[in-house]
Amino acid sequence: MSSKSALPAGFVILLISFSSLAALAADQRLIQAVRRGSMETARELIKQRIEVNAPQSDGTTALHWAVEVDNREMVSLLVGAGADVNVASDFGVTPLALASRNGSAAIVSILLRAGANVNTALRTGETPLMTAARTGRAEVVDALLEAGANLNAKEPEAGQTALMWAIAEGHTEVVRTLITHGANVREASRRGFTPLLFAARNGDVETTRALLAAGIDVNDASGDGTTALTIATIRSQVAYAKFLLDLGADPNKGPGFTPIHWVVGDWDVELAGDKTHVRPEGTEWDLTLPLKGKARLDYLTLLLDRGADVNAKAQSTPRVAVGTGGGGRGGGGRGGKTEGATAFFMAAQLADVPLMRFLLSKGADPLARTARNVSPLMAAAGVDSNTEIGYTGVAEADAVEAIKLCLELGDDVHTVSTYGENALHGAAYRGNAGSNKIAQLFLDRGVQVNVINKRGWSPVTLAEGIYTNNSNSRNPDLERLLLEHGGRPSPPGIERDAYAVIVER
Repeated sequence: MSSKSALPAGFVILLISFSSLAALAADQRLIQAVRRGSMETARELIKQRIEVNAPQSDGTTALHWAVEVDNREMVSLLVGAGADVNVASDFGVTPLALASRNGSAAIVSILLRAGANVNTALRTGETPLMTAARTGRAEVVDALLEAGANLNAKEPEAGQTALMWAIAEGHTEVVRTLITHGANVREASRRGFTPLLFAARNGDVETTRALLAAGIDVNDASGDGTTALTIATIRSQVAYAKFLLDLGADPNKGPGFTPIHWVVGDWDVELAGDKTHVRPEGTEWDLTLPLKGKARLDYLTLLLDRGADVNAKAQSTPRVAVGTGGGGRGGGGRGGKTEGATAFFMAAQLADVPLMRFLLSKGADPLARTARNVSPLMAAAGVDSNTEIGYTGVAEADAVEAIKLCLELGDDVHTVSTYGENALHGAAYRGNAGSNKIAQLFLDRGVQVNVINKRGWSPVTLAEGIYTNNSNSRNPDLERLLLEHGGRPSPPGIERDAYAVIVER
């Protein structure tokens, strides 16, 4: 070719680019026909030898679209024309993954017969079997298993299996299918949730029956001691809890606290609510509505009638309980330290006198103290409360009545905790939320005003004001009252920032 006939290099590149664009546009005609559901056009294009595996910009092919719209005839046509059944989009999605999501047994069978890899997972680690288990079509699950799907595979993020996904979505028929094929009914997720706990989260009686029939014990627990009854109690699923108790669930088991503690206490926690398809166990904790009034007493009666120990002592606080993140009063939060707390102690903490009397009628010990030597009386006053300094959900009048009941029952008003606090500290921690009447009760009985805790704080110090969360808990009226009864002002320069130093209590 002569130099006169040669095209400029830039023009050649431009022509190639236009040529590629034209080819790409032509390649999209089959995808467009599939999306329209036009079998006639699709057949004609295939006769013209159009590239059946030509992808869109995101890697999606005509076969992806045929499966997506659940067009069985179109899927058969494309597979017969040589469509790649294992092609993955740029997001790692295969036709089999889409068919499993749609719950299309017919299309799943077509793809499997054509050689689709049954264990190809999405980028999240979700396998077709997990997807089908979530969708809830037992025949799809069965087809995948017959084709060699890995029954007990775990997705990597949360360590959950197809069985867990099926239970989380309440698909009992799929659960039975998976169990029949040998699913591991004792496997735990990364966060310790077992299939039984997933069933308990939903209050799913039939799925629970299927698991028990497969050999699970109703008292099986996660690594931290959480049982199905624990979860039923937290989620206020009384009917399901009764079902478990009828099967022999132990009302004294739990992750450091028993169902009795949970029902009596006032916990702001979360348990297993987010049902995103990636993590069917969710965050493990979901806001729940606690039982109140007669419903609470009825459930407590049920637990006690089934052998719950009314004087059981908690070994730990629910781990997402409000206030626990601040490190106790050595930090900004007040901690709500409950190690060794009984149900009666917790009722006193809430100043719930009717509940306290109910527990007394069931044999509660009104003098049992926590591991920190905090008595129910001190709890009613505000020592080791679950709330921030200067804040409380307990009205002063209610606290006074609870304290009076504790005094009638013989609680020692002069008790000092291992942290060095007495009942007057509790009153002072209430800040401006009402504390003078409580303090007067103690002052009339000779409670020491100048007791100093491990932070170096006396009740007077607290009344003078402690800084926490940019708030000052100062209570001038209480300060004057304490000084009138022999209280000494705090030394100059005393540290008043609750977050300044963390002290192990």
